[in-house]
Amino acid sequence: MLDGIPVAIKDLIDIAGVVTTGGSAVHDGQASSKTAALVQRLQAQARL
Repeated sequence: MLDGIPVAIKDLIDIAGVVTTGGSAVHDGQASSKTAALVQRLQAQARL
């Protein structure tokens, strides 16, 4: 379904271990402890 289509994950979507701002200075420099369901589904389908 997404074969050959580039996919970008914005920094407000959590990925475990990746530093994100979540669109707020409050979260600046903090790494997420969980991966968002959207990203998990893409990873499961080998899209990422």
